[in-house]
Amino acid sequence: MDKEYTDVGPFLYQKDPVTRLSVQQGDSFRTLIVIPNGLQPNVDAGLNGALHMVWGHVTPNPSNWIDWFHSYKSSIVYRERDPSGAWSDSSVIGKGRLAQIRSVKGTEHVLYIAVDSNLQKTGAVAYVKGSNGTFTAPQALYPLNEEMMLSIFGFSDRFEPMPLQWHVDSAGGVHTVQHITRISQSRLYRSYRSPEGAVWVDSLSAASPLFRFQEHGTVSIYRVNPAAANEIERFESVPNVPVKKTGSFAVPANTALKVIIVDAKGKEHLLLQGAGTDQAVFLVRNADGDSAVTTLIAKGFVIGTTSYTDKDNGVKLTGTKAGQPLVLTFSLDSMAVFEDFRFPLSIGNEWHYKVTEFSDPGSPPPPTFEIARADSHLTMKNGKQYLRITSKRWMPSYYRMEGLRVYQYSPKDSTEYLRMDFTKRQGDTVAVYGPAAYQKGIIELRMQHQLFGVNGWSFAFKGAVPKLDSVSSIIVMDSLGIIGRSIPVGPTWELIGAKINGKSFGTLLSVTPEPAMMPADLRVEQNYPNPFNPTTTIRYHLPADGLTTLHVFDMLGRKVAALVDGQRSAGLHSVVWDASQYASGVYVAVVTSNGKQQFRRMLLLK
Repeated sequence: MDKEYTDVGPFLYQKDPVTRLSVQQGDSFRTLIVIPNGLQPNVDAGLNGALHMVWGHVTPNPSNWIDWFHSYKSSIVYRERDPSGAWSDSSVIGKGRLAQIRSVKGTEHVLYIAVDSNLQKTGAVAYVKGSNGTFTAPQALYPLNEEMMLSIFGFSDRFEPMPLQWHVDSAGGVHTVQHITRISQSRLYRSYRSPEGAVWVDSLSAASPLFRFQEHGTVSIYRVNPAAANEIERFESVPNVPVKKTGSFAVPANTALKVIIVDAKGKEHLLLQGAGTDQAVFLVRNADGDSAVTTLIAKGFVIGTTSYTDKDNGVKLTGTKAGQPLVLTFSLDSMAVFEDFRFPLSIGNEWHYKVTEFSDPGSPPPPTFEIARADSHLTMKNGKQYLRITSKRWMPSYYRMEGLRVYQYSPKDSTEYLRMDFTKRQGDTVAVYGPAAYQKGIIELRMQHQLFGVNGWSFAFKGAVPKLDSVSSIIVMDSLGIIGRSIPVGPTWELIGAKINGKSFGTLLSVTPEPAMMPADLRVEQNYPNPFNPTTTIRYHLPADGLTTLHVFDMLGRKVAALVDGQRSAGLHSVVWDASQYASGVYVAVVTSNGKQQFRRMLLLK
């Protein structure tokens, strides 16, 4: 055997109707064999370096002089080159076209399209096997009607390999998957020929699917849901069992399936090509699991035909950018850091916060404390179920988690908004952060965090408030939830303890509030909710009876509302302000009593 065979594999060069098998030597090629009238060849390496080759042997088949140049018959011919370099005699093993060969454990398996001539309108996918140049009689696996033949060959001859993927398992069973686009529909055909010769065929309607052979004859199949352009469905096909759907997950609308990537643990991930002008590339992690996550990994890149994943889960993907060849590289492991990020949405969970009120420079008010509780699951008007979280200061919040994204429901407009996205990286923008005033959210920080003896990743989401040129921030930690938040001219919340799935963390507040103490001075609490739209509650404490006023001013110092004007007794009082008629902005609530004055800033967002 020539040494080149072990260094650089042979390849086939075809110039109709001559087939040439060559091997690379340095920068040039050495021809091993030239086959006159050879068409659509295929070669595979066998035991001890032997080469097994099949091709279509062409003979003209004219019915008149016009057909002389484009009508022909083709016989499938087999030939072997042994390890010493000697070629066997040619053997005709069938009639047809587009032959492919696999050599497995000393047995050669051949698939081809069985037809009498290139003008035949129907045919079949046929199979033969043999060893030492002796082959079985051809066996049809499944027929090909006129539409299917047209899909394979088009309106002219086809010189590419047969559009079929197949696999020979360790027992000698032959598995095939073929996608055929017909005039009426696109279907994926799945067949299995047992070692004993029994044939089983199934099919699935699918446009541009992806599929992968697994161990033990199982085939993974992915397709875009025909009824939903933003959903991908996963199926599994096991020999002699109907194709079964095993899951589905949402993806950006109108994306095309391109590549299946298999990591070092055998997990399947997908690469999708966006349909827009930005030519976005999306990675779908854990496509074969229960928590598929889609991440944008590139823009302006057109996915090619080749990808490679190394033992360290580094991926190299061929393609083009701005018309120039390019290899896109990324690591599955770096994308996988947050695949198990948990935002704890379970009934009974509690979050205990220290609340520090916003104040102007000077002596800040003492902190207060607040407990937020997850108390029930509710199905809202959009048909989706959310976990309700309540607290004394805030209106109820409604959350649900899908994959690595947390959505918040707004009862006001019966719409959910993307609140947190843990697939993103530092500096990335979350597409829709919240209601109208919060149209963008940016991940300001992503870092390892330790709190209450828990180690995990945390995200800081920074949401823009464009009408006020201000920001709102939320810090979320894996397994604990929201550990801190702040809002413009409002309080800052710091998590001091939590009850998560029955386990206690940090310092927990007493469920029974302590008896209220009479304040020594006039005090105005922060309004709640804040920000608000359109109503909010303002609470204030009076140390003594007296004439009291509560007026609201805008930032230009104009009085816009008189909520209290009269005698009030000592103690706690509250009043609701309805700001329906006012524009978004910062307002100041000023309380005056017995010659003393206190105020709070409030944020109205519409």
